[in-house]
Amino acid sequence: MRRILALVASLGLLAAGAHASGFVFVATPLSDATITNAEQLADDIPNCSAVAYWNQTTQSWSQHVNNSPINNFAVAVSKPFMSTVTADGIWTLCGGVPDSTTYLNAYQLAVGFSTIMLPLNMTYYTNANQVIVEIPQCNVIAYWNAATQSWSQHIQGSPINNFAPKVGYPYMLTCQSAGTWPTTLPPLKAPVGDEPQRSVSRGRMMLNSAPAQSGDR
Repeated sequence: MRRILALVASLGLLAAGAHASGFVFVATPLSDATITNAEQLADDIPNCSAVAYWNQTTQSWSQHVNNSPINNFAVAVSKPFMSTVTADGIWTLCGGVPDSTTYLNAYQLAVGFSTIMLPLNMTYYTNANQVIVEIPQCNVIAYWNAATQSWSQHIQGSPINNFAPKVGYPYMLTCQSAGTWPTTLPPLKAPVGDEPQRSVSRGRMMLNSAPAQSGDR
């Protein structure tokens, strides 16, 4: 039996009729042997003209333009990417659920900004503040609001914009010191009656013009 992952959400991309293009922050939560580089990722995302990853060292985006031979960087499971799309669409993901060990020390944190994906087995977080207090190097977490084409952030300890994080989704952190995260993890457990954690799973990310809400990004 295949398991449907809880990855269905509106990412709030502005329609191409209003803007020539827009940005959508995505991640690769499933192991997919057919997507190993930037060109394959851009081909897989509907209406995508470019993909980029955040380079913590240079504190800037490193981009690959679709159909270009330049900077066709490697794509790995559980990594965040900024995609440039020209129209609404639905991105359907299919692949294996990674082992918990995949996430251990998976994210290199640098002074300044760093990107992470919330691991699939961290379903116990109900708000952004719970996440950021577990990352001692950082004090701000933000998600990309595709409807407004801007970052929406929560500052640690603040009552403002304490949004609900979602596993399998990417976030930007503001860090005061370097480090890695996470350093410990709970086991990745499949629902009762489901196949083992290496079973093939599916997920869908809708890229449309609906405004992004706290649980709808």
